[in-house]
Amino acid sequence: MYPIVFDWLYEAVIRIYVLLIHLSALGGGKAALWVKGRRLQQAQLKNLQANEPRIWMHCASAGEYEQGRPLLEALRQKFPDHRIAVTFFSPSGYERCKNDTLADYCFYLPADTARNMRWFLRQLNPRLVVLIKYELWYRLLQQLDRQAIPTAVVSAYFPKNHYLFNPLFSPLLHLLQKNVLWLVQDDATRQLLQKAGCSRVVVCGDARADRVLQVADQHVQLATVEAFVRNDPLLVAGSTWPKDELMVLKAFQRLPRCWKLLVVPHEPHPAHVQRLQRLTRRQAVLYSQAMHPEDSRIMIVDRMGLLAHLYRYATVAYIGGGFNSGIHNLLEAAVYGKPVVFGPRHERFGEAQQLLATGVARSVQNADQLLEAILELSAAPAQQAAAMNRILVQQRSGAAACQAEQLSLLLGPSAT
Repeated sequence: MYPIVFDWLYEAVIRIYVLLIHLSALGGGKAALWVKGRRLQQAQLKNLQANEPRIWMHCASAGEYEQGRPLLEALRQKFPDHRIAVTFFSPSGYERCKNDTLADYCFYLPADTARNMRWFLRQLNPRLVVLIKYELWYRLLQQLDRQAIPTAVVSAYFPKNHYLFNPLFSPLLHLLQKNVLWLVQDDATRQLLQKAGCSRVVVCGDARADRVLQVADQHVQLATVEAFVRNDPLLVAGSTWPKDELMVLKAFQRLPRCWKLLVVPHEPHPAHVQRLQRLTRRQAVLYSQAMHPEDSRIMIVDRMGLLAHLYRYATVAYIGGGFNSGIHNLLEAAVYGKPVVFGPRHERFGEAQQLLATGVARSVQNADQLLEAILELSAAPAQQAAAMNRILVQQRSGAAACQAEQLSLLLGPSAT
């Protein structure tokens, strides 16, 4: 009886969510992109060639796309005759992917109703589906199961209290127990999934480590940032949200005058950037407008795609998101051997636990703790010890090769 109730409630919740998104879209912004993007792609999906073999990867947003890039590159090499389609829930991921030559097709994922998913799978007709980390959509998984399409969840990491293990979500877990291949980050996640009845679980690690090592090895130099920093100590606050920014600015005001601050908002849209400028009392210079950056103590980066290179210049890196749904990518800073600081919501992130235990990292809850962490981590002993953070990233690498090998087995010898 309960699966029927869950089925009905899930469909109702998704339809209500879609209605709210459409109402929000009337005001423009990300909601408008969400609605418009899904509407415009319908004709493109209908025109796909019927018989070409396709591999489909789904990501929530831009961060998960970066996490999946090393795997996509490996799949491209292993299966050169297959076309690669990538889908996103969020506009930020779609905007990052749409001009990337790594993917043959870039789409939005339709709202997760039964009708939408039947139609989408009929148009896309993939031979293999790869879901990055937590993208566990119930209707999608139902249709993948019914159509017997090989499916894998990669780079998954679950704490014990994850909603998936709550009895209320047993219908979703039942689908994941049946035919899904799990390629997880660590042995603790493997044990949790196997205890929950998922038998096909392989520990491959986290492909984000592969990706951040690739980016760090590019050695991109940014002249504007170098002119801004000179030889001064620098706090890089990356992927920040409003609560992060209030705390960071409060702590920064109490640092010695020699310090500089580079703020990289998670969503650098004009309204957010203008708010940040007001918080700094118009003392901050914008990256896009910096004529004499050396004259400022604060720079706001109002461009996407630079953060992974900016951590190179940090004395201490603060990673945002720890006061929202969870911290953003710690490995982007750790790969440069930088001390990292983040907010309190980090329990879902295995790399955070590892860095706290054996690397140079701190979790903070207020400006006083952040100030203390910055001063401690900028001292010479901590700066030297932070080299361990890059070693931890290197130890976590190699996931993409493992994932590609396992997916080759799932796709079958006929694909090669």
